[in-house]
Amino acid sequence: MPISSDVDLKKISSLTKGFSGADLVALCRFAAINAIHKNSEMIFNVDLEEALNTVKNHQ
Repeated sequence: MPISSDVDLKKISSLTKGFSGADLVALCRFAAINAIHKNSEMIFNVDLEEALNTVKNHQ
């Protein structure tokens, strides 16, 4: 799924320090699911932020 230009990958990288590979996979999957629920064809920053909250709450 494409990623919008509003996504700051450097910021996401800094917020995910210490994440395992599985955590990063979960982050990407949750972001994609968030986008799909909004009938979006790409992942936006808000989708990643929501996914990050979900993954952090399940660590």
